Amino acid sequence: SLSLTLSLVTECVFLVKATLLNYSILAGVTLALAAIGVLLVTMVVTLVTMVVKLVTMVVTLATMVVIPVTMVVTLVTMVVTLVNMGVMKNCGIALTKRLKM
Repeated sequence: SLSLTLSLVTECVFLVKATLLNYSILAGVTLALAAIGVLLVTMVVTLVTMVVKLVTMVVTLATMVVIPVTMVVTLVTMVVTLVNMGVMKNCGIALTKRLKM
């Protein structure tokens, strides 16, 4: 009966060891999966921040380009209006000279 009890005890110890090992493997796998998930989330967050930074850089560059372009356009329009005024004045002078003749 002693050998039977010993064999039962050793079998119980073996079962407990096996279940503990399985649980530790499961815990390790879940921890690894959680770590991988955290890494993926951080990667996505960094990518999103990089995209946002790029978009803001593009927007600032666009505004930097738009401001000089508008300045050039206004200057050109001013020059064109001045030239038109000069041409009109010259035409008026020429017309009056012709009419006086």
